Amino acid sequence: MFELMLNSTVAIGVLVIVGYCLSSWRILGKGFENMFSDYVFYVALPVEIFLTILKSAHDHSAAISAYTQAYCVGIGFLWLVIFCIYKLILKKTTIEVGLNFIALGQTNTAFLAVPIFISVLGSSTLVIPIIVVQSIVLTTLSVFII
Repeated sequence: MFELMLNSTVAIGVLVIVGYCLSSWRILGKGFENMFSDYVFYVALPVEIFLTILKSAHDHSAAISAYTQAYCVGIGFLWLVIFCIYKLILKKTTIEVGLNFIALGQTNTAFLAVPIFISVLGSSTLVIPIIVVQSIVLTTLSVFII
């Protein structure tokens, strides 16, 4: 598993270095980063996620309940810390606290968690409970607080 994580990290690092070199040597014209970013975000990444999910093992024996509980406890702890900092120390309004709760609870699960889970665990099964908790529970609580 360590070798797989190392290979993924090295590949991303090489891409960053190549992008920096192409930019600093002025090989790519102005505005190329916007066009390339749109291509990656709207075309390449969704296709890659779709193809990766097709190839992944869908193991239903994973400890979904324990993982979901750990995720909820982690978000609850972070929300408590955010509340204490923003409300008690920084004296922010409840609306600002609620907006920070949304920002903290609504991570980009589709584009970030799915590839990471498939790369590390070989399955995307545990991503579904996160999306459900984010969409139903965390969003409802955040909007209620706002």
